[in-house]
Amino acid sequence: MLGCLQYNQTDEISPALEPLFPLLATHFLRFLEAIATRQLEVRAAWDPKSNVGYLPYRLGNGWELTVYNRVYQWHYVSSFTSPRGDEIDLDLYPRQPRADRHPFEVVSEYEPPIDVLTGVYGF
Repeated sequence: MLGCLQYNQTDEISPALEPLFPLLATHFLRFLEAIATRQLEVRAAWDPKSNVGYLPYRLGNGWELTVYNRVYQWHYVSSFTSPRGDEIDLDLYPRQPRADRHPFEVVSEYEPPIDVLTGVYGF
């Protein structure tokens, strides 16, 4: 599936691929859970306390996770990039409240527990 997507914002992806979004969102949520339980290593190339904006983290499985750091605080998950370089940009602006949320919104809005935020991500 990622090979079809290459680099795309979620609102630009073909509606024909939309049935696969929940599967891919679940895949990303599993990554985040594995990080939270310390089953998946995370490496940052900087000190998040001295940088703001889009901060990529290299995961132990070869993927990259980018987090938006707003005023030295975790704001949202911005994107995932596969080891091959295929990127899914989770930025969904403008976000509007609705009963049936997009599966990628759930991933984007993920916030790690405070011990993971400080001990793993370095915030």
